[in-house]
Amino acid sequence: MMELSKLKSVSDAIFSFNIASIHIAGSKGKGSTAMLISECLQSKNQKVGLFTSPYILDECECIKINGEAISNEDFNRLCLDFPFELSPFEKRTLVALRYFQEKNCDYAVIEAGWGGRRDATNIVESKVLTILTHVELEHVSTLGNSIELIMKEKLGITRPDVPLLTSVSQYEAVKMLTKVKVKAAKSMPLAYHHPESVGLALMAVKELGFNVEKSDLIRLEKLKLPGRFELQNYASHKIIMDGAHTRDSVDYFLKISNEYIKKYNFKNIIWSLHFLRDKADELSFHFPKESSFWITLKNESRVGSNPAKLKEISVADALELLSSKKIPSLMIVVGSFKLIAAFKKAISQAKN
Repeated sequence: MMELSKLKSVSDAIFSFNIASIHIAGSKGKGSTAMLISECLQSKNQKVGLFTSPYILDECECIKINGEAISNEDFNRLCLDFPFELSPFEKRTLVALRYFQEKNCDYAVIEAGWGGRRDATNIVESKVLTILTHVELEHVSTLGNSIELIMKEKLGITRPDVPLLTSVSQYEAVKMLTKVKVKAAKSMPLAYHHPESVGLALMAVKELGFNVEKSDLIRLEKLKLPGRFELQNYASHKIIMDGAHTRDSVDYFLKISNEYIKKYNFKNIIWSLHFLRDKADELSFHFPKESSFWITLKNESRVGSNPAKLKEISVADALELLSSKKIPSLMIVVGSFKLIAAFKKAISQAKN
């Protein structure tokens, strides 16, 4: 990883970036909050650049303007003169900023990676708003082994005189750790989006000077977020895919998925799981062992080790098991975005 000051000097030498930016850090809900904000601002006739991570199938997914991903041609063109020592994330960050500047976006909504203070996205200085989503223990070897230390690291995205938004649930803790003015956003249930993400997104739009209308809520309610309670048809069956991979996100996902199961009266659910090895070991123990399967992933450097000793099957095996059901059934795919990508590819191939 390049030093932040050096990365900043690289970007300054190649292009200047002055787009009004909303910078988002946190342990979970960053991407959802970013996408919801982007959608709201688009409804206000704003041209919005959106940078999120990780990608599912293609890194161009990470860089969008008003919902349209950057083309491979533009991506390759914009990184031709970058130094070779850039990491893939640093490269995507600079391409995104360069692209948004080139296309004269009104706003840039930028999701930090796993960090904050030392994150590549923190080279942005044209911030008009910062947001800290839910923080929990993660990446303890690099961010710190307590919530307070991790929160401090992520609060490194803040700037003097730039408002900071966070959820009501962690407002007091955040307020104690920063001198920046903090505002608390109330949670708001809306479709299958996380209530904290919705609340933060709506407050952010208001903070930027826009009114939130009923039409905005309807628009957000219909918005489908990739890899976040993503529902797909598979013949007569249903598949839900979600990239929940922290303790709290798994707990929330189980809550809303069980509500969905009850609402539509599904029986004998197939749970397909895989958590990468740098995630909490106990995550797979939260699921019913008798109906859960550990999905094997190939050619991945961070594959998990199946700590719950679930039966191991491939993606193809899982889809074949679902297809064998005589009545409309439900399979739930949850864990890493590598897992989501593997299922998306297999489902696409099956439909073609």
